[in-house]
Amino acid sequence: MDHKYKGEQIPGDGTMTESVLLEITKHLNLFIDSLLEGVVVVDADANVVAINQSYATLLEFTRDEILNHNVNEIIDNTRMHIVTKTGIVERGQVQLIRGRQMIVDRIPVWHEGRVVGAIGVLAINGLPDVYKILESVHIPEEENQERTANSRRSFELHRPNPVHQIVGQSPAIAVVRKLADKAARTNSTVLITGETGTGKEVLAQYIHYKSAQANTPFISVNTSAIPENLIESELFGYEAGAFTGALRSGKPGQFELADGGTIFLDEIGDMPLTAQAKILRALESRQVQRIGATQARSISVRVISATNKSLLEWVQQGKFREDLYYRLNVIHIHLPPLRERTGDIPLLLDLYLEHFSHLLHKTMPIVSPEVLHIFTTHTWPGNIRELVNTVEALVTLVDNSEITVSDLLEYVPNLSRPLQPTPLRTEAFPANRPFTAAEISATPYTFSPSIVPFASPKTGFRQSVEQHELELLQRALDDAHGNKALAAQKLGIHRTTLYQKLKKYGLSGFPTP
Repeated sequence: MDHKYKGEQIPGDGTMTESVLLEITKHLNLFIDSLLEGVVVVDADANVVAINQSYATLLEFTRDEILNHNVNEIIDNTRMHIVTKTGIVERGQVQLIRGRQMIVDRIPVWHEGRVVGAIGVLAINGLPDVYKILESVHIPEEENQERTANSRRSFELHRPNPVHQIVGQSPAIAVVRKLADKAARTNSTVLITGETGTGKEVLAQYIHYKSAQANTPFISVNTSAIPENLIESELFGYEAGAFTGALRSGKPGQFELADGGTIFLDEIGDMPLTAQAKILRALESRQVQRIGATQARSISVRVISATNKSLLEWVQQGKFREDLYYRLNVIHIHLPPLRERTGDIPLLLDLYLEHFSHLLHKTMPIVSPEVLHIFTTHTWPGNIRELVNTVEALVTLVDNSEITVSDLLEYVPNLSRPLQPTPLRTEAFPANRPFTAAEISATPYTFSPSIVPFASPKTGFRQSVEQHELELLQRALDDAHGNKALAAQKLGIHRTTLYQKLKKYGLSGFPTP
């Protein structure tokens, strides 16, 4: 179940403003200048509706110079405008602001299935106090009843809406889904490996939200984004007066905030050895101790970690603790790169075209056959993240009802390299003798974008690909004169697979009269 900010719509200045965004702003304004961290609130158009003095001072503006201006004009390298479109929480991100590397969180505010604004938190000194203030924002009673004592923290308030699902039908992703479903039924540690951009955090969320702890906190920590001198206080917290500059109230660590739920440690391979030792101790003892504390606190946390490195090689090089490696690696799930599951690209493309069209209140465009061919043959070095960003750019920038190659050339030229699609071979084989191996290998049934039907805007990618597959099956059977063994050879598939596909499409297996 999605946990989003909810509220009634109220009129104001000729527009329908979300009351929950006003309520958040009202609560923040009561405390905003007592906060050490920087806080900014934007509306759905990324215009600044609230900002505290700490952030304004860092930006070297007055608040009057900032309010009602677009966040892109005010904050260097911001992604707040992107979060209002994607609806995806971005936590522990490094952002260069006024020449300083800062750790920031960006939190979308949802209402009735759409993003109505976003909150940016600049962690100038440790963990943000602003989340405690957000807890005081009124949540409807039915949502309060669903929350447990451990999930009353602010993170549940901004649980993201986009798909917590594993998209695809390829054999490679089927293995991932099967392992993830098994992992969701246990409380064992999970290690997710894969290249950058393959969707490791999405997989971690999938496991969490399918588990019995679905209504408990899911805390994501990008360990590589935290400076080494802050990582212990970030993960385990500190007591009041633990060090110079510490908040008088002290700070809970991320492990404490995840108590009862799941903590996702992304880029675990980049964590320094000293922090690795403390994480190992927390896993073994199920306790954490804040900096400056005299007693440890008991916690119940499920740990899911991820890396794009070979941890076993790092263990052998002495860069990663062997005992921690085995603690984290109870269940290992490897996410394949997108280039190894190109059959899933049409489904992913369809999903994100619909997703961004909905967020931007635009009619979902269709994609020309040539563009689909480019998508399915591109190597995607950035994997799903690159695909998602590409689709977002196209949906945002293309105003026509169809996305064409010329749109790729204009908006994402790196994707639209010249291609020479291989035409489908249609020569008939002699009817009076069997196929030879040379003939089979010489005339493969290759993808031809020109035959993929996109006649109707209502035709989705899945239907188009299935129509293409149906035509290939029938053509192979026609050329093989109904000989299923030869048709299977011609298509490069096993005979059992051919029979399954014939059954799927209701084909008799005989050549077309």
